[in-house]
Order: sequence, then structure tokens, then C-alpha cells
Amino acid sequence: MPASAIPIETTTPTSSNLSDEDDEDEEEWEGDEDSTETVIGKQYKNPRNSPSTLCPRDEEQATLLGQKCSRKCSSDEDCKSKKKKCLCDGLCGMSCIKPDRECPEPEQISYGTVTVTGKLFGDRVTYSCQHGYHVVGLQSRTCQADGQWARTAPSCKQNIYCLAPPTIDHARHNALPEQTTFDLDSTLQYFCHNGYVTNGFPRAKCLAIDGQASWYGPDISCEPRSCGAPQDISHGWHAGECYTYGCRINYHCAEGFELVGKAERFCQADGMWSPKELPTCVPVQCSIPENPRYGKAIYTSCSYNSVVSYECKYGYTLVGEATRRCGADRKWSGSSPVCKEINCGHPGRLWNGWLENIEGGTGLGASIIFRCHEGMTLEGNTSTVCQIDGKWRYALPKCLAPCVVPQVSQVVPHGEALNVECDAQYEFLASSFPVTCNNGTWTHIPKCQPARCKHLPKSPKHGMVIAPKIDHGMKAKFTCKDGFELKGNELVECSFGNWTGELPICQEVYCPFPGLIDNGKILLVGNMGLYDYRPYVRKITNNKQIMYDCDKGYILDEGPPGATCVGGKWSPSELPKCVLGQHPRLRWSRRRRSLLLENFKRKFAKLNKSIDSLKRTRRALKSTSSSRTLGLGYKSGGSSINLRRNNKKFNNDITFEKEKKKKNKQRGPCPNLPSEPYVNIEIIKPSRDKNNTYGSGTIVKIACGKGYDLNMPENKTAKCVRGKWRPVAPACLIQPCYTPKIDNGIFKLISADQTSNVLTADVNQPLNDTISISNGELVAFSCNAGYNVQGSSNLKCWHGEWTVTTLPECIPAPCLLPQIQNGQYLSGYRAGLTIVNGSGVSFQCDEGYLISTSNQIECALGELFPHNPSCIPHLGISSNISKIFDSPHYLGGRDIVKGGDITDLGYGASIKSCAPPAKVQGSLVYRNGEPLVDNEQNFPDGTEVTFNCIESIMGEKTTWKIICEDGSWIGRSLNCDIEDLLTARAINNNTCIFRNQEPNVLSFYNDQEIREEVVEFPSGAVLISRCKDIGKYAMIGPNKRRCMGGEWDGLKPSCFGLNQENDYSMEKPPTILFRHQNGPIAQSNDGKLIVYPGTVLHMECLWMKRFGNPRWNVSHDYRKYPEGWTADPGRDSQLEYRLSIYHASKDDSGVFTCETPARHTHSVEIIVKAVHCPVVPQRRGLTVNTQSTKMNTQLKFICVNGNALIGAQEITCLPSGNWSAPFPVCESIECGEVGGILPSHLRVTIVSREVGGRAQFSCVPGFGIRGPHETICLTTGEWATPYPTCVEVQCDNPGIPENGYIQGTGPFKAGDVVQFNCNTDYMMEGQPIVACQDNGRWSGPLPKCAQACSYPGTTISGRMSSVKFYYKIGENITFTCDDGYLLNGAAMLKCLKNGKWSNAIPTCILNPSERK
Repeated sequence: MPASAIPIETTTPTSSNLSDEDDEDEEEWEGDEDSTETVIGKQYKNPRNSPSTLCPRDEEQATLLGQKCSRKCSSDEDCKSKKKKCLCDGLCGMSCIKPDRECPEPEQISYGTVTVTGKLFGDRVTYSCQHGYHVVGLQSRTCQADGQWARTAPSCKQNIYCLAPPTIDHARHNALPEQTTFDLDSTLQYFCHNGYVTNGFPRAKCLAIDGQASWYGPDISCEPRSCGAPQDISHGWHAGECYTYGCRINYHCAEGFELVGKAERFCQADGMWSPKELPTCVPVQCSIPENPRYGKAIYTSCSYNSVVSYECKYGYTLVGEATRRCGADRKWSGSSPVCKEINCGHPGRLWNGWLENIEGGTGLGASIIFRCHEGMTLEGNTSTVCQIDGKWRYALPKCLAPCVVPQVSQVVPHGEALNVECDAQYEFLASSFPVTCNNGTWTHIPKCQPARCKHLPKSPKHGMVIAPKIDHGMKAKFTCKDGFELKGNELVECSFGNWTGELPICQEVYCPFPGLIDNGKILLVGNMGLYDYRPYVRKITNNKQIMYDCDKGYILDEGPPGATCVGGKWSPSELPKCVLGQHPRLRWSRRRRSLLLENFKRKFAKLNKSIDSLKRTRRALKSTSSSRTLGLGYKSGGSSINLRRNNKKFNNDITFEKEKKKKNKQRGPCPNLPSEPYVNIEIIKPSRDKNNTYGSGTIVKIACGKGYDLNMPENKTAKCVRGKWRPVAPACLIQPCYTPKIDNGIFKLISADQTSNVLTADVNQPLNDTISISNGELVAFSCNAGYNVQGSSNLKCWHGEWTVTTLPECIPAPCLLPQIQNGQYLSGYRAGLTIVNGSGVSFQCDEGYLISTSNQIECALGELFPHNPSCIPHLGISSNISKIFDSPHYLGGRDIVKGGDITDLGYGASIKSCAPPAKVQGSLVYRNGEPLVDNEQNFPDGTEVTFNCIESIMGEKTTWKIICEDGSWIGRSLNCDIEDLLTARAINNNTCIFRNQEPNVLSFYNDQEIREEVVEFPSGAVLISRCKDIGKYAMIGPNKRRCMGGEWDGLKPSCFGLNQENDYSMEKPPTILFRHQNGPIAQSNDGKLIVYPGTVLHMECLWMKRFGNPRWNVSHDYRKYPEGWTADPGRDSQLEYRLSIYHASKDDSGVFTCETPARHTHSVEIIVKAVHCPVVPQRRGLTVNTQSTKMNTQLKFICVNGNALIGAQEITCLPSGNWSAPFPVCESIECGEVGGILPSHLRVTIVSREVGGRAQFSCVPGFGIRGPHETICLTTGEWATPYPTCVEVQCDNPGIPENGYIQGTGPFKAGDVVQFNCNTDYMMEGQPIVACQDNGRWSGPLPKCAQACSYPGTTISGRMSSVKFYYKIGENITFTCDDGYLLNGAAMLKCLKNGKWSNAIPTCILNPSERK
């Protein structure tokens, strides 16, 4: 034993002491202790709240090294036992330690000595080795709190051992930091630091290769653990893109919101964000709004963007903004409104009448009755009420006076029309409106005037008649056509409806022979050419033409070349003269001038005319040229005929210079045609003139665009002839319009274009389909009496079409039901409602009144028959009735009723009485409130009979009533039997069974859809039903049913499919499809379509276009809605007839009906309403995807911080304004231990027990995981299954490299290492060591052994450039000698292909100079 060693005395503790220590140790070992403990009334601090910086605790590393840590502490007070102290225990940090606990006797090591300072906690044992040996392992070990020496004892080795292992970033191994030497075959396990994930091979092993010890491995990388993208918060966002361990992000809120919670979160080592709770963006809060005087403010929240609405008490109206919104500046928008008292004020003076009940005031709800003086007719409403908008419901009526018939002095009421008959030869010139009494005056005074002629006098043959008017005394003038003269009176006069005088005739006139021409003749122009005109030709009719021609050698000198027969006279009337003439001087063509000059001199030498004669000849040439021009038009001419007869031709080389210039002028280009976008010009034949597009001879064809017509027949061409277009210059004219044929419709012009050449009509006269309407003119459409306009009432002509999508129609007008004094309508009708054309309504009178007309009211083209249904007092039927109405009789405030209107309708003929009702035992019977007299037989229509049961011992009393109506008793008769009554009441408390089996029907109870097939409901329960799609199905039966007496009242509703479900059958009502934008729509439980304000709604009525156009009917006239066949892409324009509601408002609410040409209809009731559900409450840990409460909004809830969601994950805002389910809550849930009995060799490490937390699986060395590597804590508090298993991992034999060998034999399990070696003179290419991995594969491929040169040896007193065991083929090494030595041999050696060196190694010899 070395001198420095300290002897160790060991003592064996008694059994009692041992048990006490064990007990104390068990108490002090570390466990789960998250809360403060109280022991024997003493409060202990939680050591986790004050960790030590001088002695940090690293339990994970301690566990890897096999050290068991005791209770952690920060002071001695934290230890349960007074025998223990809070001391530093190495990796375990500050722990509760028993200072007097001993470690066992340390074992001795070979070739070394052990020095011990003691065996108590903190003592050390130090190891040293003999000379030539080194301590491999820990040189000193410490006595730990668990009573064990740290780690294992070292060993003494000579040369081969490994030094400090490799260092990996963010990783550590399971050896103590102070250990710097390791024995061969030592294996270290590497682990990434907390917060990093291990990737690769985590082991390192100390191996000896070629006599040298080195570490193999590890091959790992430690990547920071990802926490994943952090969750965004509602109305906010996060800044930062780094989501791995150690990264931080910051949260921000949108405008109008403020952050509640910590704005910064960081990624923890366990892959979770901290803090776990997300901050929230809560709306900024505005101050509580004040209630206006006489009103109140209604609000559910004062947060940002919330709305407060104001309403006033009854009798007050709101002045100012009805709603205000909370802004981001914490202030309400606008200013606070006020409540102002509603007062409609005095309605004004009623002329010829008075106001009744005006003294009752003019505030909200006040009513006024309008009364007219006797004899006056009230036009308007008989009463009015002050409405909530501060206006009277109806304006002041008019009290209109009667009129006195002229010359008769009879008084007729306002509105009566006169029928005027005049004597013979006189007529009443009435306008389109009859003579009507209007408030005491006639619309126009009736007057009989001399009769007008019914039509114009008959026109004579070949003549016409002209007359400005056909009134009495007006004259008509006769005229004849050209070529005819009038024989008879030129004028006739209209006298008392007849034209006076004989009608004239038109006699044809002829032109006489004009006379003979000396040295000439007259030619008559005919259809086939020119003919000689002889005096015997008598009948030369109007417009016939003659030509004058001179004999040979003569020319026309004075006078016209021809004449025309006009009205029996020749025009012009003078005759020309033929004079002897000579040919003019001609201008020769330059090409043959020299050749023909002599020939022409000889030809004209015989003329021998003087220069003066030549001048006269030139003047004659001018006249001849005119004659030729006219003659060519009629296929002949004067001089040209002579030239043809003498066979003289001058068209080869000689031309007249003047004639050439005139011809060139006539053949100029035509005017350019318009180049508008609606004109398509096609050149059929171009001109020879390349410089002009429309030169002479050009033939063009014109096509006009839509809305334009060509001014010439279609496919007709135009030709440019002598600078003009023939037959006319082509042009495209705007198409006119013609009024369509619409039954019962009337078209009139609103404005006419005076500059247009298109025929227009009188503004006040109706148009027919033969009158054209110019482009841009407006036409007003109206209907005959008894019909209403459906569609646009104004049409504009635009390029041949009317600017409306569909033409208007005239539909029969409905009738408005009037108020019946002392009576009421039957079948639910009431005054103010309308009934359609052809329908009827019945009414009845109150007691004491009788029906004065038929009780059936019929509607015919907007008029009720009878016109004035009324109830009169019951006076008995006698001859006095007719006397009542013989003289004018006026009803106060009503229209005047004439005598014959009532007696002609069979007064009182339809009233029937009832037989006596059956008696009920145990009851008292009353008639109209009075006890019924026995043997009473007279029960007229309207009699009420009441039965009262005598009160029983139990106090039960029953009453019912029946009414006599048209000879029959109406009402249910009961009895007074107590048992029957009790049975009936018991039945009323029974439950009802609902069977949800009707296809296409949805039923609702308490705003929730019934999805079960069979449900039992309590008595009184109410079910609401509708079709699953109100546009595709129609319901039969009631939509509301109640459970009464164990049964459902009413028929069970059913839904049938419309035409889309029946292959678009024409005999089915049309299907209506709904498409919407900019807002939601929804179907209410009772089958209405709820539309959010501002939404754009398209309703497609399905009908085959080839069978006609359907039409939409709307129950109100708030506005006109565009309708027509859809043109949207992707839609069927041959099937979908659309009506669109743009930016829906409350006034658009109503019933929309589509009617097909087959008269089948389908209606949808639309309610425009802003539906919002209650605001989502703020609940801890609960986040929602949106704060919107609008109808159809879907809320999706999730819980944060590992909490579990209890309730519905998604809810929807229903059209009733309720959410489809209650709001969920978040509860904290933790998972316990993983599984029960885990599979063998499987280890588990719990990272977090919260919902979403992870537990990681691993296997013991030699085994690999099959299955998931981790499990998740579910919201149910259970760990996700299945769990993985551990299977033994074996790798296949890696093989032996060629020219090498392997160290190690199989089988090869996970973690085993194989070392490869090469034979002598071979070197290795690749990894010399591979390891068997957990996946059953080797960590690297098989290396190769390549031929090489071995180490050549060294030179004494010299150096070589590279010292290695082996050298590659072709590698060079160089040698050098120390100072004072000379190299003897080759300075460079090369490794040859055969593995030999190119030379022997050189030697270093002493420099001879150095020897001296």
C-alpha cells in the first residue's frame, strides 16, 4: 500500500439503523412534487422555485450515469429529516443528503494503487498506476448521496487506449466530463441536448486499428426541435418566421382590438410554445350609451364594431341616426338621436264637408272621419289615422257637388255621364271622353252641330281629291293627273253630312302634230328606237318625246333638238331650222399625222369653205354635239345617223379635242362610300383606274349591320357610271320600328323627331302596326279600360328594336273590396283586399240589417258587380220599399244610390232560417243572450244559441255555442256528461308519436331539425314543416301541426317535385333555383326565403324556351325587377328564365310567383331581414374562427393549452336568429401513465401529460421499434394507440472484402460493430468499421482492399515527406537528410503498380567536411 493511502475502517450497521435509513431515504428520493408540502405543521419551500446557479441539477445526465438523485432542495429546511442537509450532489444538484452515509470499500485495480480520503459523502478515492501504465478511466471517484462511488473503477493500461471522445454540437455522452481516458471496446451513448432531435447513429466505440486506439462514431446531428407554426389569433397576427427551439414570436392585434395576455411566446425544448395560453384580441370598449328622453338605447355589447340601436316610446318618433357603431377610437359614431312626439297636425279644410272627431287630437293613433254635406259625393277615403311616420294614412278626400242637366234641370251626382242624341243632319261632336259631371260642372258642354261628311268625295279616274277637313261648309278640290284635264266642277261643298254638286271627270289629252321642218324630219321616240313621225299619227300621249333630224348636208342651227308632250302641248313649242353646213376643222392624231394629212386634204378640198364658214361650222358642231348627246340617250341622233348611213367612221386615229375633254370629265370617279363600322363594302369589279378606289366602272355590293337597312334591294349591286352611282348611291339607313300586336294594348307617341323622314303619327292618336316609328322616338303603352299594364309602360325605338327585355302585356285588372257598413265579408276576406278578375266573394250583414243586393260579389275587368254592395235596416218587405228609392236618396258620406239598383236584384230572396236546435240534457240554453223559450220555432240567419252545463259537484262547468248561418247550425255540439268530459280532458294530455318518414319534408321542433325516424312529443308540442328545397318542391297540407289529445291536428304535410323532378314536364309547376351574391340567404323553418339586406338574388324559373316565355308576378309594386333568359356563362339560356333582385332591401319583401305559358305557377315568399345570432361569449381557452354573427355564419371552436372541447365543434347561425347548438366549453385534461403492461424491451418517456402532449418510445439495445415512435395525449384523457413493439434486430453478414479479412463473427445484433482489415501490401478504401443499426442495416457499404506499397522504412539522420502505413499506386515520397549529411541514393521513390517501390531507400552519410 502506498504511503499516501489512508486506511479504511468498515463498520456494519445494525438492523435497526439500516431500516431507519432506508425509510428516510425512501422519503427523500425524488418524486412528482408540484405543490408545497406541510409536514408536522411546518411549511417547506418548493425547491423548483429557487434553483441553484452554483450547483445546477441535471437529472437526465445523472440518470444516464446511473446516479440516483434524492430530494432536491434550496436549504436545510426543505429536507424532511433533521439528519439531512441540503448539499451539492454533483449532477443531482442541491439535494437532501445524510452527511454520515458511507460508501462501500472501493475495489483494488491491477497494476495500480487506490488512495481513499474517507467513505462518507463527498470523500474521494484516487487511482494511480505503476511505471509504464496509465490510468484508463476516472482517476478519482466521489462518494455520492446514494451511498455509491461515482461510475466504475478505472484500469491500468500500457499504451493502447482512447482519449477524450469526439464533441458533437448540442449533444453530450454518458461519461463524466472529468474522464479523459477510455479503455478499448468502451461504448459511449450520445444524446442531444434538451430541445434538439437526434438524427443518425448515436454511439461511439473505442477500437484499436493497426495498433492505434481511436473512436469510431458517432454519426449524428442535433437539430433544434420544431414547435410547429404557432396558432393565429382572431383579429390579430404574429410576427416572426422561426418556429424551432429557442425562437420567439410576437403577437399583434388589428385595428379596433387590443391584446390581452403576453405578446411574446417562445419555443420550448419539449416542442411546445410557452406560454401555453394564446393572447387574445378583444374589441375595444366604448362607453355605455345613454338612453334618449322618451326612448331607450338597445345594445348587447359595447365592444368594437358593435351596434347600438335606439327606439322611442309609443307616440314618439326617432330624429337622428337610428343606429351607431363603436369605433376603434372607443367612441360611438355620429351623435345621439332624440325622441320627438309624433303629431300629424291638422289635415286641412275639407270643402263641402267637415271633419268628425278632430277634437280628439292629432297625435299618433288619432282617427278622423270625413263627412260631406248632403247631396255631395265623397271621393277618397272616409277616414284616416295618424301613423307612426307623423303623416296621415290617407289624404283629404273631396266632397264633389252634383250637376244640373242643361235644358232638363235634373240633378245628377258627380261622376255621371250624359248620353247626347241630336236631330237629323246634326251630330254631337264628343271627344274620346263622355260628357261627365265633375264637381258641379260638366267636362264639356254638350252641343249639336251640323253633321260632318263621313268621308271624302270619290276621286275621279286618273285624278284625286284634296280637302283639309270634312266639316260642314268645307270644300273639296279635284285635280287630274298629267295628261288629263278636268271636265266639270272643280269644287264641291260639304253640307250637313253630304257633298253637294256633281262629281267631275278627268279626260285624257293628246299632243297635235308639231309641223314640218324644211330640209329635216321629226322622229318619234318609241320603246324600241326612233320612228318617223307622220301627221296622221293622232294620239300622242303625255310624256312622249320627239327628236328633230336634218337631211344630209344640213345641220340643226337654231331651236331645240327635240320636244316632250306635256299636258297636250309640245315643250318647247318652237321648231328648229336645218341649214346647209360644212364639216369643222379636225385635229389630227400625232401618230399618223404625216401619213393621213394629204389624204384628208383631198377629201375636204371640194368643200372650199372660207374661214368665216369654218367658224359657223364650229358653232354648228357645238349644237350637233348636244344633239348627239340627246340622241344617244334614245338610240339615235342627227348627224351621227348621217355618218352611220354614209358609213363614215372617225374612231381610229382622229378625235375631236373638245369631245375628248368632255368624255374624260364624264368618266371621273364616283363619290366615296361611307366607311362606317356598320357598313360592309365588297368590290365585285374594280375600276381600271388604279388611282381611284371608286373609278368609273367599279361595281360594289353593300351589306349593312344589325339595326340598319340598305336603300336598295338586297344582294343588289351599284355601278359607278360617269361619276355617279347607278341605280343610286348605296347607303345604310337606321331601321325604324313598328308597334307590336298586343291584345287590349294602346300605343301613342311621346315625342316625334321632326327632322326624320320616317312617317310619324299624331301624338294624340293611337298607333297601328303599319306606322313606322323613327329611331330614338319614345312610345307610351297603356291598356284598355279594365286592364292593367304589366311590364314597361315606355318603349324606345333603337335601331329597329324596342329597348325592353320583354314586351309589356295587358292583364285583367283586379278589384278592390270596399268597406261594407253594417256587414262583413266571409271566408276571411276584408275591406281593402283585392280579388282577381273572374272571382267572387260573399258577405253577410249584421243583425238587424239585410243584404240590399246579391250576397255574391263578382269581379269583372276591375269593376265589382254589383257596384255598391250594402246592408240596409230590416224594415220588412212591403210596397213601401219601392217608394224609398223613387226619389233621390243620399247616404251620409257615401255615393248616391239610384232607386232601381236594389229592387231589381231580388231583395231578400237568399236568406234562410234554421230549425230548432237539439236539446242537451243537463244544460241551460240561451238565444242571443236571453233564455230560450220552449217551443220556439223562429231561428233566423245569424241567431246565436249558447249551451251552459249545470255545475257539477266537482265544480266542472262547460259552455259552447252554435250559430245559424244560411239555414244550417255552425259549431260543435257537446254534452254535459261528467265522465265524458273527464275522458276528453284526459285524452288531451296524451303524447303524440311523430314518424319522420315523408320524403322531401323537413320538420322542426323548438328550432331544431328532427332527424330521428320515430319521436314522441308531449301534448301541446308544435311542429313546423317545410320542403327540403322550397324552390324544387311544393307542399300539400299545413306547415304547422299541434299535438292535441294524443293526435296531431291537421293533415300530414307532403312535398311533391316540380317540373325539374319530372323531366321538365309542361303539366307541372316550374322549379325555381336560387343564386345569390354579396350576402347570405336561407330557408326558414316555415318555408320562407330569408334574404340578408344588400344581397343580390337571382331566381331562375325553369321552363323550356321553345314553348314560350314564362312571366314573374310580384305581390307589390315597390320597384320593377329585371327579368329575362339568363345569359351568364355556364348557365342554360334555353331553360332558365331569371328575375333578379339587386341589393335587396326590406321593401323587396313579398311573394314572387313564376307563371308558365301552361298557367302553372310556383310561388316563393321572400323576407328581407338582417338576421344576427347572439354574440359569441369570451370563454377561457376557447378560440373561434370568426366573431361574425350574420345568418349562415359557421363558427369553428378549438381549445388551446391542451384543453379538451366539450360540446359541438361547429355551430351555424340559423335564419331564426338562434345558433344551431349551445356554445362549447374547454376543460383541462391530463393523461396518466402510458398503457398498462408494456411489451417487453419497450421503454417510454413522457414529455408532457397535457392534451396534445407526447410520450416517446425506445427499445433496449439490440432491439428495434416496429410501429409509431411516439403517442399523443387525446382529449379523452387516454394515450393514442396502438403502441409499438420491440423486435430483436439482426443484420446480415456484411461479407469479406477481396484481399482482406473481417474481425467478428455472427450473429450480428443491433449495436454490434464489425472491423475490416486488408492483407499485406493492400490498403483500404472506405470505412474500416460498420455498425449494425436498429433498422437491420449496416451503417456503411463494404470497403475495398486496393494494392499499395507498404511503409518503406526510414533513413537514419534523414526525413521522408510522408509517413503512412500504406501508399497508393503512383504516389511519390521524397527524402532529405539532416544538416551535415549527404543523401546517397534516389531522393524520390514512386509506388509502382506491382506494389513495389521504384528504388531502394537512400541513406544519409556524413559530409566528409564535417568529419574533419
